[in-house]
Amino acid sequence: MSTPDISRIASKQGVKEAKDRRASFAFDRIINGVGTILDNTKRIRQGKIQLPQYVEKLKGYVDKAEIPGANGGGRGGIMYVDPDQTSANRERIIYAMNNEIRLYDVTNETDVLLRDVNDVDSFTLTFLSGVQAKRFGYFVIGDSTMSAEFYKYSNTSGGSITAFTDYSGTVAGTVKVTSATHGMITGNTVIITGTTNYNGTFVITVIDASNFYITAAWVSDDATGDWTGHTLTKAGATALNAARLIWKMDDRLMAVGMGDNSSTVQYSHLRSGGDFSVFTSSTDTDGGGTLSGSLDSITALSFIKGYGLAIQDNSTSAHTIETLDVSGTGRIKDTKTIVEELSLSGIGVGSPKGVVESDDLVFLATEDKGVYQYDPISRRAEKRLIDLTKDFRPTLDNFDFSDSSIIHNEKTNRLYVTCSDTAGIGANRIFVYDFDTKAWSLDEGKRANQLFYAPLSSKVFGTSSSNGEIQLLYSESYQNKGINVGLSAETRMYELGDIYRNKAFVSLSVEVGAQSPDQEFTFEVFVDDDTDPVVTETKSVAELISAGGGGASGAWGGVSWGSGAIKAGGIGFVRYFYDGFVRDFQRISVRVVEESAFRSVIREPSIRYILTDDKIDSFH
Repeated sequence: MSTPDISRIASKQGVKEAKDRRASFAFDRIINGVGTILDNTKRIRQGKIQLPQYVEKLKGYVDKAEIPGANGGGRGGIMYVDPDQTSANRERIIYAMNNEIRLYDVTNETDVLLRDVNDVDSFTLTFLSGVQAKRFGYFVIGDSTMSAEFYKYSNTSGGSITAFTDYSGTVAGTVKVTSATHGMITGNTVIITGTTNYNGTFVITVIDASNFYITAAWVSDDATGDWTGHTLTKAGATALNAARLIWKMDDRLMAVGMGDNSSTVQYSHLRSGGDFSVFTSSTDTDGGGTLSGSLDSITALSFIKGYGLAIQDNSTSAHTIETLDVSGTGRIKDTKTIVEELSLSGIGVGSPKGVVESDDLVFLATEDKGVYQYDPISRRAEKRLIDLTKDFRPTLDNFDFSDSSIIHNEKTNRLYVTCSDTAGIGANRIFVYDFDTKAWSLDEGKRANQLFYAPLSSKVFGTSSSNGEIQLLYSESYQNKGINVGLSAETRMYELGDIYRNKAFVSLSVEVGAQSPDQEFTFEVFVDDDTDPVVTETKSVAELISAGGGGASGAWGGVSWGSGAIKAGGIGFVRYFYDGFVRDFQRISVRVVEESAFRSVIREPSIRYILTDDKIDSFH
């Protein structure tokens, strides 16, 4: 996206004006904000709806759960959605933290242990790859020895309790619970109901296949009750125990193996119901097979519009499964060869977290080539692969995207991409892309190593890169754990050229929006390559109103500043003016900063200047 040609925007005589209403053109750097459209500011010009663009402060985050002693959650996970539409708590995040696989219930805001793979299975968990297929969640995990195991999450489970027994003689302060073939493991959490003395939520310790104990005071044997809980069980599906990555492919699973099999992708039997308990190749009608083609070591898998994608560090291969009528049996054979015209050369990802499917598109966060949108069946080849970061590349080059996580917020139509300003420390930045304004921005205040989008509640979650936290992002106050979010928006460095020897700065105006008259905005003007501003002013909204900017622009979401208070959550707009004098420059930019716990907006910076010769030192 090129910088607007100011010489064409301005008139040839008198005062010139550099300005652009579009956030993607006007602002070169947006930090802790996002270029957006406030839909109820529509204006009709020349028969078309014109939508003014703003930079609006990003909301902060809060901690929703914390696991003491954990070192960060960057090893993978999935957002599980209960297919039972009558369920009261359908959205759950299943993620890895240290050697534990845990579950966070979005609705109830509870976090429970599913399985400690170190204690139970003797694994040191170094990666986790998971996917939801029908009513189950499937996971493969591995450790530093490159071993792997296959697990299945079976939604909530439960059982009937037939007896309570005083267990304090064995373990002080505990009660034994009898429930035949309960299937739970030590560390699981259960909710007990229907009793007189033992209703509640408990972390259990398994005694044997039909008994576990809870920490509670012994009263008596209620001899009745029920329990519910979450279980993650080790599965014995053939071939999947060597899988490193797993993904769904329509009504199948596909997985890529380890070591010598790192370049081989297998697909499972077709399953219209139940679960995927068989994974080997077969001559049956619904048999599985192997994706064909010679591939490099695969880093991620995806499936979109009938194509299975085997994604490597530096390429993406598209595959299809073809049904052939072999002797009238209709048996499914191995896949067709790689669909060459749909495969991508030079575009891949470094980790499974760098790929997301949304709105019939795939988005790829590459390690060093930017962020791409891929549509495998677009009729126009130039629309099949779109570089969303083409005009933002110089800024992206300063960050490490080797372990990025990417999601698409369908409600706001924005991409969120994690990265780091220092390689190897875990993600400490999030880049945000707004599809409506085509503007990128940088969120500096969040340390989320893996992102999750909850589609039913439209919430964005992250697992911390520095400790054992589940974070709720962009849906609370304008604070990050109690620290105010600071919005900073800087215009492009407008190239005014050198046709005239000097440019004399006449004035600056910027429209700002705020919730409180006490909010302060700092306005800075930079010229050429100077890192220090030539103009700096800090003004509160109250000061701007008293200076005459008061109801000039009215207000969005409330009433004008000149006629009363703003409604809750609304914003009042006021315009800042600066009249001064700066001479002898060729390039100029403006930065606006606001730091508070309130909402703020920046819109339409306008720089006015006059072309002079070197004999003029001042003008009026």
